[in-house]
Amino acid sequence: MPLAGWNASMQERNMRRGSGQSVRAQGYAVIRERIVALDYKPGRQLSENELGAELGVSRTPVREALIRLADEGLVEVVPQLGTFVSLINVQQIRDQQFVREAVERAALSIRGDRLRPDELDALRSYVARQRDTEPAADYEGFFALDESFHRMLVGISGYSGAWPAARRAWAHLNRVRRLSLMMPTVLKRLIAEHETLVAALSLPDLQEADRILTRHLRAVLELLPALREQYPGYFLDDEAGSAEPAIGVTTAAGTDGWRGFRGGWQMRTPI
Repeated sequence: MPLAGWNASMQERNMRRGSGQSVRAQGYAVIRERIVALDYKPGRQLSENELGAELGVSRTPVREALIRLADEGLVEVVPQLGTFVSLINVQQIRDQQFVREAVERAALSIRGDRLRPDELDALRSYVARQRDTEPAADYEGFFALDESFHRMLVGISGYSGAWPAARRAWAHLNRVRRLSLMMPTVLKRLIAEHETLVAALSLPDLQEADRILTRHLRAVLELLPALREQYPGYFLDDEAGSAEPAIGVTTAAGTDGWRGFRGGWQMRTPI
C-alpha cells in the first residue's frame, strides 16, 4: 500500500476509537492529507456522504472538515454544483515556495558554520535511503524521506518547532512537489542535489550550502510549465489566479467536462 494510503488507513482506524472532538480533528486531517497527497486529485468532486462512508463517520465531522479546508483554499464550494478539490493556482505555488525558501535559508543563516559529524551522518542516512527509493520509483517513500531531510535542516537552527508550523503554509506547493516526482529524471536529480548539499554543509562556512539549497528549492518552479502541459486539468486556466477558480468535476468514472470561468460555467473538452 502506498505510504499516504497506509497513513490514511491508520488514521481512519484511530478515528473510530476516538472522542467526538478527535473524530472531527482526525477526519479533517485524513481528508487534508489525501488532498495534499493527490489521492483526491485536483478538480475531484467531494461528497459528504461518500467521505463519511469511507471514514466511518457521520456527515457532520465531514462537513466541518470541508469548511476548514475551504478556508485553507484546498477545496472550492461551488453553489448548485457541489464541493471540489481546488485546482492548483500557480501564483500560490510561487508564494508558498518563497515562504519555504525563506524558512530553510534562515535556518542555515542562524547556524552559520559547518554541521557536527553526527548531524552530517544523519543527513547522509536520509540520502542513502532516498537512493533506495529510486529503482522502485517509490515516490511516496522518497517524499517522506525528503520531508525528514528538510525538517532536519530547519532543526539545526535550534528552532525545530518552526517546521510543522511553516509546513502547513505550503500545502499547495506539496501537491506540485508530489506531481513533479513522477517526471523523468527528477528523482535522480533531487537525490544528487541532496548529496551535494550535505557535502557543502561540512565546509567551514555555509555560503556554498546556501547557494545549493536555494537552487534546489527553486527547481520546482522550473518544472511548472512542463507540469501544466502534462496535467492541464489540474491547474487554473488563469495562471495569475485573478479569475474565479476553474473546476474539473472528477469522480470515480473520470471527469465530466464542466469547468468554471469568470463569466460563468461552460462545457469544455473532457480531461
